[in-house]
Amino acid sequence: MGLRGPAPAGAAAAARGPQSSGARRPQRRGQRPQRRGTEPMSPTQRRRLLLVLLVVAVAGVAAVLVATALQRNIAYLYTPAEVKAGKVAPDARFRLGGMVAKGSFQRAPGALQARFEVTDGDAQLPVTYDKILPDLFREGQAVVATGRMAGDVFVAEEVLAKHDETYMPKELADKMGVAHGKHQVPATAAPAESR
Repeated sequence: MGLRGPAPAGAAAAARGPQSSGARRPQRRGQRPQRRGTEPMSPTQRRRLLLVLLVVAVAGVAAVLVATALQRNIAYLYTPAEVKAGKVAPDARFRLGGMVAKGSFQRAPGALQARFEVTDGDAQLPVTYDKILPDLFREGQAVVATGRMAGDVFVAEEVLAKHDETYMPKELADKMGVAHGKHQVPATAAPAESR
């Protein structure tokens, strides 16, 4: 048979098989070999990815902060009967609403510490407050106090008194109306009008 000469370049590539048919990039020294089908990120793509991750992280932190702030500032309104029935968590901050019980107000001369009881007709709850009370605070009038329970005493951080004879917060008026209906007491305060 005859002598064969050098094989053409295309024939040699075909003899090596299909896996080596693509052009191979020369590797630089110190670089890791890359997987097939993956290209390195360009600097623009890397900046975009970092920007997206940063925006997602900032949005997550902001959502957590807003949720925490809302949770701390939400204070539900309870009546003394609801508090005594155990409807309030022991360390929860909440609003206590009702009427200042007649004959319950006590304050030592020259002191800010005031003690009084709030009633809803079903139960009375002792309250302490160590700041200046509102000018309209009186026995027998509606009051809303914000604070926490300390044992069997409600420690108020803020006390609000109604600003005229016919005003009472709607939420409190509704709860007091239930208590008044149960005890056949005529309602004396109209609920607050929405403005």
